[in-house]
Amino acid sequence: FHEICKALKYAHDQQVIHRDIKPANILISKEGVVKLVDFGVSTSLEENDEDGLTRAGMTIGTPSYLAPEQIEHADRRDKRGDIYALGVVFYEMVVGKKPYVGGFSQEVILQIKKGKFTAPRKINPKISPFIQRIIKKSMHCKVRRRYQNLEKILGKLAKPLKKYGPPQSIQKSIQSYIEGSEEPGGKEQPKYKAGFGWKRFFVSFFLISCLLLGGLFEGYRQGLHYEYFKSKEYGALRLQLKVRKSDKEPGENFIRVFLFSESKGKLTRLKNVSFSFQEDRLSRDKNYYTLHSNKVYLKQKAYKIKLVVENEQYQENFYLAPRQLQKLEGQDQRWIRFTLGKKHPPLPLSAKIEVKNQVTGKRIDEGLKVEIFWKKKWIDWPGFQKNEQFSQQFVSGQRYKFRFEGKGYYRKIYIATTRAEETQLNFTVQLTPLPGALKLSAVGKDFRALLNNSHYFLSGGKVPQLIHLDQLIAKPMTFALPPGEYFLTVKHQESLFSNISETKKLVIQPAKTLVVIAEKDESNQSIRLKIQ
Repeated sequence: FHEICKALKYAHDQQVIHRDIKPANILISKEGVVKLVDFGVSTSLEENDEDGLTRAGMTIGTPSYLAPEQIEHADRRDKRGDIYALGVVFYEMVVGKKPYVGGFSQEVILQIKKGKFTAPRKINPKISPFIQRIIKKSMHCKVRRRYQNLEKILGKLAKPLKKYGPPQSIQKSIQSYIEGSEEPGGKEQPKYKAGFGWKRFFVSFFLISCLLLGGLFEGYRQGLHYEYFKSKEYGALRLQLKVRKSDKEPGENFIRVFLFSESKGKLTRLKNVSFSFQEDRLSRDKNYYTLHSNKVYLKQKAYKIKLVVENEQYQENFYLAPRQLQKLEGQDQRWIRFTLGKKHPPLPLSAKIEVKNQVTGKRIDEGLKVEIFWKKKWIDWPGFQKNEQFSQQFVSGQRYKFRFEGKGYYRKIYIATTRAEETQLNFTVQLTPLPGALKLSAVGKDFRALLNNSHYFLSGGKVPQLIHLDQLIAKPMTFALPPGEYFLTVKHQESLFSNISETKKLVIQPAKTLVVIAEKDESNQSIRLKIQ
């Protein structure tokens, strides 16, 4: 039981709750190692709402081990529900049967809600009062009277376990029992005794403190605090460079990275962000070396990156989403990838420009207008390139301003600065599409909505925001969305074990508002979505 508590506490410390604690999910290896398995229905403590696992006619967890509050409210979940189930398992371990026997009837549900079960010592008098107190407090029907975390239980178990010796001795006893060489309830191991003077105490305390501080520092260096405590504010970024093979090794190339934050058309260089590159030796490309950078955590916002490799420069602007959304989309980080061509002899500056949709990442070709600011006026870029007089003056070591306009997109001004030794300018511009709007309302209460099967999505507009789509109310709510196709799902909780839902495909168009009203039909057996 102590080993199970440690495993579950580790999961809770990672902000994960198990939601299906039961004997079938506890395994013991031949070496006597106790393992907690099957996190198939687990969820993050950082989630506030339904995570998409629940379906009509389905509940999360095994009924015999469900806490009273989970029976009344299927969407309630925290670590105290796991602790309740752990108490039921402990009861079953020392008594030999579950505290509530029979099917999941109304009578049994009422007993669970009131916390009425036979005390363990009445069935098995050999159980100590100490064990019974732990079971009763773990299984208390009122959440606030229950153990609030597993540290309390582990703390109470620590002292009685000392008489069995170190953990290795207990593990060896479990192994012997599994192998059949020790009978159940066999002789206790001799109490572990060892001299433990003040000098040893201070030396041990110092070493443990150093290990803890070292672990905390390593966790901070790897950005774990961004992953678990700032996942709604910060996103992860990595760079990939594919460098054409030449007479130079990957580490011999001159590489510099400049990162700028973008706000209201102004760029601010971030001097405290650094990138280091290592070769991906698993890459099998015959013509290119592949280099990967370290992972960098940045606040969710718009950025511009400028990469200088030898005499070439590459630029790209992008929006970095927060970790919470990156995780929902199955991303370990946002990748920015560059493919670097061979260096050219000193020549007048040439440029290659690619324009993409910031939301979809698709290339924009039709209806696109690109201009360069030249001699104090805006000139069509394709015409500028064809004009020999102008193109001969387009040289390195200068600063150039470009303007991008596209139908259904915000106008974008882009500034590119080149060095004297650079002859090739390549950059990608991402245009933000003009948003449409989705106006949601519901006739009645207890309606919940998901967009593309998620409660979270990025809003449209120049500065996208992470939006949480919460419970629908009668008062309409309007959200800006990038143009495109979406699937709107509206659910209504009918009972603990079932709900009804309806899904509709929506098409959001720029500068237009789509109105959706959710209501139950006359028979109250289904949901109707009215689209206006």
